[in-house]
Amino acid sequence: MLLNGLGGIVAGIWLAILGEWKTIFLGIALTLASKYIVSVLMIPSMAIAAPGVSAMDRGHKALGWLLLIAQVPWLYVIIIAWELIMFSTFGSRTTPENWFPVWLWSYGAATAVWAYMASQETKGDPDSNAGFMAVGAQIAYLILSVCTIHFHIAPIAAAPFMLIPLLLPLGVGILEVRARRRYA
Repeated sequence: MLLNGLGGIVAGIWLAILGEWKTIFLGIALTLASKYIVSVLMIPSMAIAAPGVSAMDRGHKALGWLLLIAQVPWLYVIIIAWELIMFSTFGSRTTPENWFPVWLWSYGAATAVWAYMASQETKGDPDSNAGFMAVGAQIAYLILSVCTIHFHIAPIAAAPFMLIPLLLPLGVGILEVRARRRYA
């Protein structure tokens, strides 16, 4: 929470002091554009989820769950690809003097869209586990960063490790459904 709340402010001020205005404006532009870009990329996922919800509403629970779970991998691909792109985009702008504020700025640009999407989804469905997905995406970016910066693993090779926190919301959702069925 501290990283999300203060990270962007600290990074922005730090980058301004360093005169990294292009990096600041790039981050702002990508953050503002991200909700539109990600929304377009999510269309195939929604095209699978909508019939799943409809099937569930008509009483076809097995088909509904199959379709709802089938759309999850596409979401993971989008999250991982977006974060890899942000990491590479901002990583190419680093120097030994500015790497930390640029990384902090890239974290905000890479993860703000997932926090925004989660806030919008929970407005429509307070029972949504989108908040878990946003946290999973944030942890995935941290894992990408640690793998790449500290263990010198190529970013694309870090992608499987990024799946670990992304699978947590799916597991929580499945456990929640099982608990509801048990106590219903």
